[in-house]
Amino acid sequence: MRVRRWGLMLAASVMVGCGKAATEPTVNYQPLIAAAQIKWTANRPVNYSYDYLLSGYFVSFADRTIRVQVRGDTVSAIATVDSGPALVLQRSWFTTIDGLFAKLSTEARNGTIVAAIFDPTLGYPVAYSTSGPADASGSGFVRAFAALP
Repeated sequence: MRVRRWGLMLAASVMVGCGKAATEPTVNYQPLIAAAQIKWTANRPVNYSYDYLLSGYFVSFADRTIRVQVRGDTVSAIATVDSGPALVLQRSWFTTIDGLFAKLSTEARNGTIVAAIFDPTLGYPVAYSTSGPADASGSGFVRAFAALP
């Protein structure tokens, strides 16, 4: 239910952006991402896990929840969380929260990020949406973030 709510919020922000005239300025997400990343860097746990959901991208795990476990600065484990069909996953397909910030920074520089929401306490990206070719556009959601011992 929470993903649906975030998805609706992102969809609404994308639709608002689509209704603007071509001459109106678009949102510059770079300062927002930088501020959130500063918060993350100051508060990040060394070890953590999060559930990751991508929607809209042409990947085998689209619309499937994947638990990503991070130890230090390395993805140490991944697993499907839902009860859907088995997936063959590779750790290299997933990233740390720092990696998500790098992705969002690149998207912002390219002008393809259309929405981003950050955790108010730790600063990590909770939801984002990008626009571009079909295989490079969609939304990403970080849920169930937890610090690990």
